[in-house]
Amino acid sequence: MVIRASEQAAAEVDVVKWGFPQHSSDACWIAVDSDAECQFVYTDMELVFWMPLPTSFPTRRAALLDADLPEPPHLSEGGGSGI
Repeated sequence: MVIRASEQAAAEVDVVKWGFPQHSSDACWIAVDSDAECQFVYTDMELVFWMPLPTSFPTRRAALLDADLPEPPHLSEGGGSGI
């Protein structure tokens, strides 16, 4: 998933899963490297672009290779140093 730049952080790419965070009944995007006690969740407003990870199943992998996937958007930090 590509995450929008915000006042708190620059734009980034993160591996996420769709699920229910601890102590919540609402599904959302959860960073897969989050600690179980302190999960990092993303809202739909933070999402810019996403695509599924490649599968190891040959029939599904072939179908994904044939699909026309969109180009990822160009992310700019608005004149920052890029560091």
